[in-house]
Amino acid sequence: MLAANDMELTFAAYQARQLHEISPAGVAARAAKLRPAEQFRYQDGSWVPNPYVGHAVVTMVASTPANDPLIHTLTSVQSGLLERLAAPRTFYPLPAASFHQTIANTLSAEKHQSLVVDRGLAAEFPAIVTQTFSDIPAWAASETLTMRMVGLSLFGTALGLLGIFDREENFHRVLHFRDHFYGDARLAEIGLRRTRPFIGHITLAYIERELDEVTRDRLVDHVISINRELALHELHFHLPSAELRGYRHLAEFTPFPGLPQFRL
Repeated sequence: MLAANDMELTFAAYQARQLHEISPAGVAARAAKLRPAEQFRYQDGSWVPNPYVGHAVVTMVASTPANDPLIHTLTSVQSGLLERLAAPRTFYPLPAASFHQTIANTLSAEKHQSLVVDRGLAAEFPAIVTQTFSDIPAWAASETLTMRMVGLSLFGTALGLLGIFDREENFHRVLHFRDHFYGDARLAEIGLRRTRPFIGHITLAYIERELDEVTRDRLVDHVISINRELALHELHFHLPSAELRGYRHLAEFTPFPGLPQFRL
């Protein structure tokens, strides 16, 4: 089931996993394990983010006009689901400007503090990370990398849309970047490690209160219903490049103008 590095899924396992997660059985199984993310709190009538500092190599959905139809669908699905659930203090809807795909995690929270800030590397860390991009061999491809977004899934503390690849080559283009990125000796020396496999997804909302049984059941029913609707459409996510972004919390991803990006 795992690729040669014992971390990434094989293409077949990846596709099967994603499709299972959006199935009625997959949604119901995940719903039983949901818990609050503790990333945002509802205070005095509005949402307030909790600090969560770090960096990640991402593709922002808004990085290309080709994704405008996807943004429209994402915001429609997000607002429609939360409206049906009628639990405004339970689900924090992420702003559309934050919609992204993580290509590679770096360091966050306590690890960012101890391995970057406490070592006095905060100012130079973004440049250290992006300098690795030039050492990664370019993948010879004639078209933009794309994922097909296939349905809503529940994962631990959040909900979002999952993606699969219509061409196996596109899946390996992502792993190509990740293998070289996580194999870089400079990043390994800092303490940056691959800790999870690549999973194509766009997070739409975080869960911030314990779900009672009624809300949990309604969530499952609504997600299954939305997935039936989404199955009737072709939703494509274009990922032309990856870039490093910093965050102080999980609703805001700040670019670094002037630093290189990587063409996926």
